[in-house]
Amino acid sequence: MAEPKGYEVIDRDEVTVPRTVAVLDQADGSKLYQNGMAKTWLLGEVIPPDEVAENFKEALEAKEGALYERIKNKLKPVSDEPGEDAAMRLGLPFPGFDDMEVDNIVAAMSVLPSATIQRIKAYEALSEDPRSEIVDYNIGYGEHPDQRQTTDLDAIAEESEENMDDNKAVRRIATRDVPEDGPVKHGEGVTGTGEPQKAYGAEADAEDDKKAGKSANIRGAAKKTQQRRGRRDRQPKPTGGTPKDQGGGSLDKVNE
Repeated sequence: MAEPKGYEVIDRDEVTVPRTVAVLDQADGSKLYQNGMAKTWLLGEVIPPDEVAENFKEALEAKEGALYERIKNKLKPVSDEPGEDAAMRLGLPFPGFDDMEVDNIVAAMSVLPSATIQRIKAYEALSEDPRSEIVDYNIGYGEHPDQRQTTDLDAIAEESEENMDDNKAVRRIATRDVPEDGPVKHGEGVTGTGEPQKAYGAEADAEDDKKAGKSANIRGAAKKTQQRRGRRDRQPKPTGGTPKDQGGGSLDKVNE
């Protein structure tokens, strides 16, 4: 068999495989392998040769010895290209992910938790043809960098129009309108510009009443009539007595 391109994990869900850190020559001519920097590999993944300890590779090639007996059911040399199984490592972010269109995925990411979005981005980055709309999605802004350039605003506006609730309170309020020609159309509520106050939605309600054949009150709810403040009671006119007694002062000096 030609030199293998990698070593496949077999018959186990996962295997921890070390690398050779150093090779120590012994006095009898043998070699002692110092292994470490182990990494866990999953079933079906192909491990690159430089990620496998040297004595592991020698045992698998020789197909004999105690070490071979321990690892023969875990690893096997193959001619396939090395690689990790992204789907198995990350798991599908959610069922049906691979069948979804990119626009639908981005729309879902706008309402998903940050941890799930990170998994989606990492899963997509390991695919053969990663889509930038997903990989470069910005969690903070809630969009990908090109979203404002590629979004079909006309379609969004049309969809919003179809789903618009005409009975929503904010859409029944008549606001102040200043046309180029003709008188100003006063708004409803407190406008702060001095015109009479009308109840919110009064014009819309009046229009509905008109269509229904009822009498329309464009001013809305009737206001309470405010009574004018009465004048303060005047001091009663003095009757009898002298001017001094009446608080008007003495006239003696005047008559003098």
